[in-house]
Order: sequence, then C-alpha cells, then structure tokens
Amino acid sequence: MTRKEFLWTAAGAVAVTAASSSCAAAVSTAVKKGPKRGVSLFSYCMELYYRMSLEDCLAHIADLGTPEQGYKMGLEILGNAHIEGYPNPSTAWVDNWHSLMAKYNLLPEEYGLWTDSKLKGEGPEDFASTEEELSRLVQDIKLASLLGFTRVRSRYGLLDNDGTLQSNWREVYKAALPVAEKHNVYITEEFHCPVKSKAVDDLVDFIEKEKTGKWFSINPDFGVFARFEMPPEMKAQIEKEFGKGFKLPEPSEPKELIPLLPYTGLIHAKFGDMTRDCVVKDTPYPELIKILLDHKWDGYLISEYQGRGMFEGKEVVSVRQQHVQLKRLLGEA
Repeated sequence: MTRKEFLWTAAGAVAVTAASSSCAAAVSTAVKKGPKRGVSLFSYCMELYYRMSLEDCLAHIADLGTPEQGYKMGLEILGNAHIEGYPNPSTAWVDNWHSLMAKYNLLPEEYGLWTDSKLKGEGPEDFASTEEELSRLVQDIKLASLLGFTRVRSRYGLLDNDGTLQSNWREVYKAALPVAEKHNVYITEEFHCPVKSKAVDDLVDFIEKEKTGKWFSINPDFGVFARFEMPPEMKAQIEKEFGKGFKLPEPSEPKELIPLLPYTGLIHAKFGDMTRDCVVKDTPYPELIKILLDHKWDGYLISEYQGRGMFEGKEVVSVRQQHVQLKRLLGEA
C-alpha cells in the first residue's frame, strides 16, 4: 500500500501435518461452519525477513490454532511483498511453498493484490488503462491459483477519502469474473470507508446487478469500527499528508455490518495494540463477533496488526494476544 493508504488504514485501526489418524479429522479442510481464524503475513511486516523467516511466521500462525477447532488456520499473503521472484516465482519456491502449507497445516485463504491503477502517478492522466489493470489482475488470479489460494483480495487506488474507486472498476471486475471462475478463485474487494457510504453501496450494487454469485464479494476491514484517541504524532503526520482540518470519518456502528454479511466473503480483523489481559482496546470486538455468530456468517477473520508496537518488536506477542481474545469470543478457548 502507499504511504498515504498506510496512514489512513493505521488511523482507522488505532488495526503441522497430521501425525496420526487420530487427529486427521481435526486438521483436515475448513469444515467448521461459522467464523474461523486466520492471520495476514502483513502483521509481521517489521519482523519478516529481518528477525523472522517466512517459515518462522508460518510456524507461529500454526501454533495459534487448537487441535479441536475443526478447521485449518487461514493465511493471507501480499503477492508482491511475500512471493520470492514475484510475479514469476521459481518452481523450487512454489514447491517449497506447498510443502510449508502441508507441514504447518495452513489454508492459503487470501492472496492480497493491488490493481495498481495509480502505478504511474496520482493524477487522472497517470491512471493505468483498463487493459493494463485487467492484465495485472488476471496475472495475480493465476498466480494465486498456482499457490493454492481460492480468494484474491483486490485493492483499487482510491480517488478520495470517501473510498471512491476509479471510474472503470466495474468494467475491469466484470471482465475478470470469467477468469476467476475458470481458475476457481473468488475476487474480494476490501474497503476501509464507513459502512454507510456510496462506495460500499456501489460494490453491493455491482454484486446484485451483475449476479456475480460467489465469484465477487466484499472484504470489510474492522478498522471502520475503531474508536480511539489519535496520538499527537499521528495527527500531525496525517495533517501534513492531507491538510489542516482533516477529520477522520465517524466510526461505523457494529449493527451496520449485518446487511452486508450476505455479500461478505472475508473480514480483516484489524487491530491495534492489545491490553495486558488480551483485549483489543479500540474496536468493539465482542459486539462484532456476536453479530457474526448470531447471523451464522461463514468465513475467515484474518488478523491484520497495525499497532504502534509493530515498531517496537511487539508483533508476535500482539498477534498471539488477539487470538486469545478471538478464541474466547468464538467459544474456542
């Protein structure tokens, strides 16, 4: 993501193979209905490749699971950040990837990609063409499929802080749907804007009018529900980026998520720094998880850590603390 997008989303947040047949059922495919847990490798972005290897991170994610949970821990990667040799990884790297997924009994749940609509610059004259955007999207759908993912999380460059997508996004996604179906990969558009916004309404409208079925859905980020006091240094940096007088949108209410659940393929469980008793301070997780359970939402909650502790070596412990809370709320503890 761009520096501006990182500041924006951070502000919205402050966000093993079976050893015997006796445990085979517990570590099989994602069969449990309802909300399931997973982790994005982005959560380790200040540790990965510095103090931790890819395998170290995968081992940590696997260790967050419990034998009786009845599903594999889900995994999200960011294609151009986590794939060696992207977009053309070697056969050896791909083979090792599949070996690691089996070794740690992880489900490649979501492959994060960007359409790079602003790859050449910020102005309208710099936007990539529809053909360029579609080509990149198709490339990543195929790569995601090669690595065993059945979902790609797409992010479009935004035109404003209300989450408005570039005008040709419908055209690109409509053209990509047959490719997604051919490769058995669902497309999921992430959003960080308030639930009650034109941007979210437009995404739902696209799903309904194009009758996309399971091949296109939305990916809410729990940062939109965050309530927090912005640290002075972050406020100063955001004002520098966006101008004086900039205000964050009001946080969405948990109940506003309910009408979106039929269109929601996956959720980013964004969180900032945790309390010592393993509670997300700024986001109403108990209310949100209760809504998912009450409405029998079936999908993955992918942890995405964006706390201040990521610059202090607290990523590993923070992710573990969040999963202590998620296990409690989901009835897995």
